[in-house]
Amino acid sequence: MESLIFQTIWVPGLAGLIALILVRVRGAEGFLDWVRKLLTLVVSAYVIYLGWRLLGAEGTVANLGTVTLGNLSTRVLFSVTHLGAIMVLFTGIFAFLSTIFSARYRAGAFH
Repeated sequence: MESLIFQTIWVPGLAGLIALILVRVRGAEGFLDWVRKLLTLVVSAYVIYLGWRLLGAEGTVANLGTVTLGNLSTRVLFSVTHLGAIMVLFTGIFAFLSTIFSARYRAGAFH
């Protein structure tokens, strides 16, 4: 595997080159729209993955730390239930499908 310095130079450099090509080909607005769609799809796919993983973790309790306000302090606990996992999964699926269908609608696929 390459060294870390090689990755830190070439990965952003390649991303910048791709960005310059896309701005040149599609214009700045087209590039920003493409980046927005890509980020939305990546985040919604991760939320779907998170929801799927939470479905198998019924009853798990995660300690998120302690919140302190003056002399008072309390622990913040996160408990996984099936309903919560299904809600996270539905949110990811809705975001994914709405991004795909809005892009297809703007491209004229439904006319």
